[in-house]
Formats: sequence, structure tokens, C-alpha cells
Amino acid sequence: MAKKDNQELRSIRPTDAVKVLRRCMQVGRPAMLWGPPGIGKSDIIAQIGAKENRPVIDLRLLLMEPTDIKGIPFYDPQTGSMEWAKPSELPGIVSESDVAEAQAAMEAATVALGSDADVNPQVVRGMARNIANLQASHELQNAILFLDEINAAPQSVQAAAYQLILNRKVGTYHLPEGISIVAAGNRETDKAVTFRMPSALANRFVHFDMMVNFDDWEDWAIKNRIASDVIGFLKVKQNFLFNFDPKSGDKAFATPRSWAFVSQLLDDSMDEHLNAVMVQGTVGAGVAHEFMQHRRLKGKLPNPKDILTGKVTELPPNREVDSSAKYSLMVAMCYVLEQMQEEYKNDDKKTSKDWDKVTDTFLEFIMGKTKGEDHFLAEMVIMGAVVALRKYDIEFNSDTKTFGKFFEEYHKWIVSTD
Repeated sequence: MAKKDNQELRSIRPTDAVKVLRRCMQVGRPAMLWGPPGIGKSDIIAQIGAKENRPVIDLRLLLMEPTDIKGIPFYDPQTGSMEWAKPSELPGIVSESDVAEAQAAMEAATVALGSDADVNPQVVRGMARNIANLQASHELQNAILFLDEINAAPQSVQAAAYQLILNRKVGTYHLPEGISIVAAGNRETDKAVTFRMPSALANRFVHFDMMVNFDDWEDWAIKNRIASDVIGFLKVKQNFLFNFDPKSGDKAFATPRSWAFVSQLLDDSMDEHLNAVMVQGTVGAGVAHEFMQHRRLKGKLPNPKDILTGKVTELPPNREVDSSAKYSLMVAMCYVLEQMQEEYKNDDKKTSKDWDKVTDTFLEFIMGKTKGEDHFLAEMVIMGAVVALRKYDIEFNSDTKTFGKFFEEYHKWIVSTD
């Protein structure tokens, strides 16, 4: 029982994974992120790099040999001894002054050798390559070194990585002081290709197990414009966000990563049978069947731009459309609203009153009724407002009658989601 409790204690959702990994980096502790395939471990590292404006050096250890980390030995005739060539993926320790000195040397060489047509081009090209290498290394002095699939690598490669992680050096190579080390891998229970991690290497890391969390995924999906059909479907059937079963022999299964693939593949101009084939090949047959049924129901709803331009003011009866389709419509309306805001800002013929009309139409519709039936449940109205106001920074005129009506009815719920 204690073992289970310990496992649950270090299981964290993606937003918390960002926080604890950043803390580990701040104090210089290597961290290891564990989890099943497709849940976004690599994306978490990319998010941290983007937030902190730090480059990410992504080393896929599964594809590497020990010499890719340690380097290759060569004979140095000047010293008369064996030296180690630095791995090309890892940066050397380079300062701004190192780059400046190399540039000054090249300028001096260009002037001094200017009259030697045979030597000058070769010398200058060589010095230019050296400067480019120095600049590349300098840009990586504060990088995040991401050792992905570390436990999928053979133990000989893990051993080479161990030296780098433990001592921040391997052979004669030293890792720059500003570089942080993070690793990721699948668990042995995931039936992925894994090798047991040596205890000495495991003990060097702070370990975290990442779990799937729908709220975190939904926030990411909206910001990254995942297809509204996908978001709406999973909003109602959250258990389909991740259904990986290591005991199953199915080639396709649902994960946050595979749903992102579905979003990319869907094409309204294609025959729906072909869309269904692609979805099934991405998330599996059972899930694909239910998703395509959701798509058929969503097809009964009007085009979101027709709603926002006032061409459509009503929805089909609730008995004909389920809630997942309406969630999809709400997200799609927010997507189009953001696009229209950009168009209006870049159109000199449009005025603020023109834009007020669009936002009024949006609010009127999401709060509206058709034959006595609410267009959307209250939670959907709140979701739409939060996405528009906070995710996409849609500008609403608080002086308009519609905004006042909306604020009076829903402001308590909007504030509570802050």
C-alpha cells in the first residue's frame, strides 16, 4: 500500500510538471519525467524552453551510440597524445569575448592576406566556419539539455550519459555551467522498449510521474487551435482523451498526441469515409466510431461565421444535437471571432461600432433561445466567454447593452474561474 501511495504522491498534472521542472532547473538538479507514450512529456520541455527563452538540445538517446556522447578519440600530433573530439550536438564553453576575438582575428587576417589570392579565401572561409561554430555554441550556453527516451537507450549509452549527468562532463568535455539537464522516458509497465536504469543513474535524478489531465489539455488545445470538433467531443467524453492499454495489441490508441494528429488530418473537403479511415488509424476503431458520430451531429449546426455576421440566429432543437456538438460550435465561434478581430483591425473601412456589432451578436447568440430552449448550457456560455476574453483577448465594449446584460448574469462565474 505504501508503494502505491508514494507513486500517487509524485504523480503530477502537466501544469504542475512545468512548475516542478523549472524549480529543479533553478537549483541545478537533474529531473526525470516518467509517463506513458503520447501524453506530452516532450512538449512540456518545449513549453519551458519557450517561456524562459532557452534553446532545447533534444538528444534521442535511443538512436545514439556511446561515442555520440563521449566523442571519438583521435591522435593529436602537436601533443603526441590521444585526444577526444567533442560531440557535435553538445556546445563548448564559449563567451561573448571568445566570439569577438575570433571575429577580430578574421578581420585582421582578411586585411593581412588581402594580396594573396590563393591563401586568402581558404583562410577566411576556415575562420568564418570557426566563428559560426563559436556563435552556435554561445547561443546554447543556457540551453536545456533534454535526454529523451533515456531508459530506452542501451545500458552502454546510459553509462556514457551517466558521466555527463553526474559530473557534467564526459572525457575531456565539460558541459557549460548554464545548461540544465532534464530526462524523460516511458515506464516499464507501458510495454515500450526500455532497459532498466542503473540505480546510480536513477539516484541522480529527481523523479516525477506525469499523468493526463483534461483541464490542462483543454487549455493547451484551445491556445494551439486544435480542431473544435476534437475539443467538443472530448469535453463530453473525457475518458477518450487517453485510453492506452499496454496489454492491448491495438496499433492505434487515443493519447493527447494522437488527438493532435487527428486535428491535423481532418479535412472537411474530403469524403467523410476517408476522414473516418484516418481517425481510426490514429485513435483506434471504437473511439473513431463515436467521434465520427459526433461529427455528423456537429454538421447539423450552422457555420460559426454565419452566426457572428447575423445571418443565423437560431439553433436546431436540443433533441437533435448533443452537448458535444454544441461545445464544438462554441469553440469554433471563438476561433472565428479571433480571426474577425484581426481582420477588422487591419481594415481601415471598419469602425469600433462595426466591431461592437460583432461582439454583441456573439453575446446575444450564446445567451439566446430558440423556441424557448437555451442555445447553450450556462457552463458552455461561461466557457465561451472565458476563451474569448482571456485566451484570445477579444475586445468587448463594456458600454454596450449586450455586454451589460451578460456581465450582470454571468460575472460571478467568470471571476471565479480566474
